[in-house]
Amino acid sequence: MAHSLRQFEVFLAVARAKSFRRAADALHLSQPSLSQHVAELERELGVKVFDRLRRTVELTEAGRVLEDHVQRLFATLDSARKAIDDLSGLQRGSLVVGASTTPGIYVVPGMLAGFRARYPGIHLSLQIANSAVIEQRVRTNEVDLGSWAAMRCRRARRVWRRVSWTNWCSSSPRHTGGRGGARCGPIPRCWSGS
Repeated sequence: MAHSLRQFEVFLAVARAKSFRRAADALHLSQPSLSQHVAELERELGVKVFDRLRRTVELTEAGRVLEDHVQRLFATLDSARKAIDDLSGLQRGSLVVGASTTPGIYVVPGMLAGFRARYPGIHLSLQIANSAVIEQRVRTNEVDLGSWAAMRCRRARRVWRRVSWTNWCSSSPRHTGGRGGARCGPIPRCWSGS
């Protein structure tokens, strides 16, 4: 069963317009093309979804059932698009930050406050532990970002220049470009207030 979203879009247009011609006009399709989409859908489903009357089209019982499901399908797709837009625009999501004791007490909270003010929809979490624990949590993806004093990432191919005395390290796939392993770098500019 290889239904396409276009078939469902055509189906809904015909169901709403109660006419193949008006639905074709609304979708900027030729009437034969629209009829072909409906015929393919009915063939794949093994049932008729429309009763074709003289001047109108009515949904069959199977068509009414399908209409309900297709409307929910498009509502779910719209919701998914919105959620993805929210994530890509830093409107929603979460970030778990790990820090060794000194940066975790004196530096990171202020940076996270600035980040939270700029991106209020992102849920932030801070884990404070000793440097070895934070480094391990970064490598095992328990935290998205980690910071510890005088840090060196052994898995990184290069050590980035230090900003003050704190660097950041991430092993999350969303921070490494999908290559895996830890990636280190200076404090993100938008967090440091500069």
